[in-house]
Amino acid sequence: MYLITSKEIAEAIIRLGQRHVIIRIVVDSETAFKPPSQIKKLKEYSFIQVQPSKKTILMHHKFCIVDGPKAIHRKKLLKAQAEKLNSHAKETKKPVKIQAKVKVTGFVMSGSLNWSSHAMVSNHESVIVTSHPKIVDKFETEFGSLWVDNEPILKSSLNTSLNTP
Repeated sequence: MYLITSKEIAEAIIRLGQRHVIIRIVVDSETAFKPPSQIKKLKEYSFIQVQPSKKTILMHHKFCIVDGPKAIHRKKLLKAQAEKLNSHAKETKKPVKIQAKVKVTGFVMSGSLNWSSHAMVSNHESVIVTSHPKIVDKFETEFGSLWVDNEPILKSSLNTSLNTP
């Protein structure tokens, strides 16, 4: 995400995170923390993961993926790991099962719209929303190339399970 300056969008993201929605945001490293960016505010919440782009070129993407298949799979892995850790804490040895692949229809929103109040009311912008599986997959792949996973538990699990058909 190039820039989020809309307080309304930031507050909506926070409310989603409070409802246990997994939120990961890759932002442009040059503009992310300059006022009036809302990224610093979002980073204050431990349930919102924010990473500055590791690439040297401008992060000018303006897209979000909602419940794409890879995100759903990631959430299941995290839940299974949490249940496994919880069962160890209770000294109960229950096997943790990850459900079989379920057809999930996520969607992508993408376009020229900067996530700012000004852009929403003063600019001519375009946004497209689609649930076409091939397009959702392409955006998930792009996001995956931008996100650097710092969760050791997930690194091996995700690399193994996401790379197998």
